[in-house]
Amino acid sequence: MTAVVAAATLVAFYVQSATKQNLERFVEHTGIPTMCADTKDALIQYINQRLRNQPKAIDAPKYAIKPAAEEKDPTKKEVTLLKRFIYTLSVLNVAITVYLVGAHPLKFYLLQGPQCIILLAIRWYTFREQKQHYLLYDLCYWANFLCIIYPWCLADSAKAFQIIFILANGPIAWSVLVFSQSLVFHSPPHMTSIFIHISPMLLSYCIRWYGSETSQAQFAVCDNFPVCDDISQKDLLISANVYFYVWWCILYYIWVFIVLSDRIKSRGYQTLFDRVVRKWPAILNISKLDWVRKFVYVFIHFVLSNGAMVVATYCWSHFWAHVGLILLISGIASWNAAGHYSVSAMMHVPFTHRRRKKQRASALVASNLPGNVQGGAKNGDEKGVARSL
Repeated sequence: MTAVVAAATLVAFYVQSATKQNLERFVEHTGIPTMCADTKDALIQYINQRLRNQPKAIDAPKYAIKPAAEEKDPTKKEVTLLKRFIYTLSVLNVAITVYLVGAHPLKFYLLQGPQCIILLAIRWYTFREQKQHYLLYDLCYWANFLCIIYPWCLADSAKAFQIIFILANGPIAWSVLVFSQSLVFHSPPHMTSIFIHISPMLLSYCIRWYGSETSQAQFAVCDNFPVCDDISQKDLLISANVYFYVWWCILYYIWVFIVLSDRIKSRGYQTLFDRVVRKWPAILNISKLDWVRKFVYVFIHFVLSNGAMVVATYCWSHFWAHVGLILLISGIASWNAAGHYSVSAMMHVPFTHRRRKKQRASALVASNLPGNVQGGAKNGDEKGVARSL
């Protein structure tokens, strides 16, 4: 019996020692006064008192975690009716364009011409509001004006079409790469720019390879269609420069950089030169004289445009090269557009993952509130919380 009592005494002493060690650790981490930690009952009483007196900040609306059912899924972000209409119209326009180019190439100009007039009118209006309407003096727009006139007034002029072909598949098409034009379906400015730079190339494709087919002879392309080897690549390049491009360079420099220079500066109008120097500011370091900078700009424009025209002359006599160029430029426009959908791509991240992350963040805020003791206090289980400590 004595041995049993002695053993029980040793066990009780050991338990008491262990309890004191645990209480000392608890006091050290929580800062509870030592007088409240002398006994287990005093400790439980102290903790329960703290739980009853702590503020209900966790239950406040600003710290509350919203139920999953009440959260609004960001993938259901409202889109205006106009945006939906523009997106739908853009997709349908691309589909109709592809169909006409493939099935009825000689009818494509019936879509391209009126559409070009409407889009250019809208662009002039919007650019005028933004003081950018002097951009319409650029080569791309004048080439589009020529594309509008040609099917109706110059269809019997092979020389006119050859000029259009070189310009459309030269500097006009390659501007998509230089200026990062993008096929963004819900953006009217982007879709207008894509139309201005790609539709002339498609028009030239339809007429070059199908324009004088069989007995229709709707458009004059060359004397021995479809081979068209009666005109050399050198002649094509010279014709495009002599009859159109060089004259545009001269008139553009005189009219925009000399005649209208003061008007542009005083009214804060923007030209393509301003856009170019913002993208490539090294041009400004060439000289301190403004006229020298602008002359160098026109010269660089001339060199790059003629380099693109050389590629176009090769496409004149090679069908698959022309098809490859169309696919390349269209692919570049699609590639550039992918960057515009990076925000939309975030919507495809699983919503539950983002919701859980938000809940964890809210819980962290709640846990850092003054006087907050995690546990079952919210459910009223005070003693259970205390005893679990």
